[in-house]
Formats: sequence, structure tokens, C-alpha cells
Amino acid sequence: MQHSFIDKYSDIESPIHRLDPRTKIISFLGFIFVVISTPRYYLFNFAFYAMLILLTMALSGIPIFYILKRSCLILPFAIMTAAFIPFYNSYSTTTGDILKISGVNISRNGLWIL
Repeated sequence: MQHSFIDKYSDIESPIHRLDPRTKIISFLGFIFVVISTPRYYLFNFAFYAMLILLTMALSGIPIFYILKRSCLILPFAIMTAAFIPFYNSYSTTTGDILKISGVNISRNGLWIL
């Protein structure tokens, strides 16, 4: 039994496909832990993480259009979440941390998290 939406690129010969599945799972969980534990002000680190993701995508041999098409499923949820992050902690006591635009408070912390 084959499912074309799951198995379409499963038989590609690439360094990523040849890895043991346990290695991929442990690497993924480790990567998520490192990204989450990185302080939000370390922008260079986040650029490095993005480069690692792009390198992994390139090494996998899966066409970028296919990856982007599959990512569009979750993208609306991520955009909606990101749209409200600048309003996070917008009721701070320090006035320098708040930007007021037309009566709407936007926090500096929320912008950094975004």
C-alpha cells in the first residue's frame, strides 16, 4: 500500500534519507530544544538556525516547491499567532518599553519575541 502524499519522495537517495530514523528524531528534538532555549536577542543564532534548516532541505533532495506547498497548511496558524505577539506584555510599568499607536499598546518585548 502506498500513499502518494506521504511516499512521493521517500525513495530518494540522499544523505538525509540514509540516516537512521532514530537519529533524525533525536536531532529534531535536540534542535527544537536549542532553538527554544536561545535568548530572543541572539539574532545571529536564529540566522544560523535558519541556514541549518535550509541546508537540511537542500541535502534532502526534496524539491523546495513541494516543501513550501506542504508548509502552507500550517502557515495561516503561524501568521495569526505572530500577528498578536507584539501586544504581548503591553501593559508594562516602564514607559520606554511601550509604543503607542492610535491608542494601541505595542511592547518592545513582544516585538523582540516576534
